Amino acid sequence: MSGYIGIQPVPQATQTRDAFDCTAGQTSFPTGGYSPGFLDVFLNGVKLAAVDFTATNGSDIILATGAALNDVMEVVAYTTFKSAVNLVDGGFANSVYTAAQTINGGSASG
Repeated sequence: MSGYIGIQPVPQATQTRDAFDCTAGQTSFPTGGYSPGFLDVFLNGVKLAAVDFTATNGSDIILATGAALNDVMEVVAYTTFKSAVNLVDGGFANSVYTAAQTINGGSASG
């Protein structure tokens, strides 16, 4: 049996991938979008260092040195996600419970 029963875990939706077959000297690659600083760029399977490309506008990646014909560039862009239960805004993280405090008509012990 494979898969999940019910809602799939959120982290499965936190990355997108783009792949490009390069032309000789190609430096610009239009991606599906990314948040600057939250991506990995690979050229022929080798992860590029941040000095090897520019990715600041949220859509294009510019290589510092042109790719060779038939090189393969892959981009993995990571996105943030929001938990279904927000513990900071009105959840348990903002509440301090003390011994014998009444919660929904009951008593909390602590």
